[in-house]
Order: sequence, then structure tokens, then C-alpha cells
Amino acid sequence: MNPLVVHPMRIHLADFQILGRDTYDVAGFDVTAGGTRAPLAPDPATPVPLPPRR
Repeated sequence: MNPLVVHPMRIHLADFQILGRDTYDVAGFDVTAGGTRAPLAPDPATPVPLPPRR
């Protein structure tokens, strides 16, 4: 068993409600690593509007 391989998280039969949307500075995302070594910083200067309710 390889401890470096992480099992992907799957959520089945769950309902979600979007409460808000945030933007993040993705400059720290490493494509070759498939993620980041440190948390991404939020970018509060860029608002993302919520879509209209259906």
C-alpha cells in the first residue's frame, strides 16, 4: 500500500445549497503536483454574483 496515494473523496446522494461564491488567487496551484502545498489565498476584490434562483 502506497501512503502517498490519497483516495478521492466522493459524496453520494447528498443535497447542497450554495450560500456564496468566493474567488481565489490560483497562482499557487501546481499543475504537476495536482494541487497546492499551501492554502490558496482568497481574492475578496473580485465578487462573483449568485445566479438567480430557479
